[in-house]
Amino acid sequence: MEPAIENLPPKGKFAETPHSQDGEASVMPGERPNAGMLEGSQTVSLYIERTNQYINLNSDGWAVVGNDPVTTYVIVPYSDGNYYIVIGNGSFEGDYLSYNNNSYIGAYGSWTNACWWSPNPVNCVAYPGLYPYQSSDTYYMCVNGDKKAPGLVVTVVSK
Repeated sequence: MEPAIENLPPKGKFAETPHSQDGEASVMPGERPNAGMLEGSQTVSLYIERTNQYINLNSDGWAVVGNDPVTTYVIVPYSDGNYYIVIGNGSFEGDYLSYNNNSYIGAYGSWTNACWWSPNPVNCVAYPGLYPYQSSDTYYMCVNGDKKAPGLVVTVVSK
């Protein structure tokens, strides 16, 4: 049984949704990550251990659950234990994994809309607890599961 979740169903392109303006995640460093940071970083798939599924991006840039690893990600250490997750392939290559005002995860092109992540298990620094939210036949990934959906929180690892 799913707990009551008050997410609005996703629609349109993720990048056109307002990014989260919360405190910790909206404090950005003074400059964008440089090429040297990407060179020493690891390319991975994001994997949900409990269900043996992967987190991919759909054609609109929303993070969705799938059975096969389609999207790759680059875990980029930035500073003091803060990490970015950069999209490693496909039409969103070079974009940043982040979340919007409704807690959905997806790809933003601007690094100023990126958020901090912990790398393994993958978790949002400001809003811990990743969980899938079902809308129609699609499961969209969201942050803040520790508060919004504790019974649905999944462990996501980089694989």
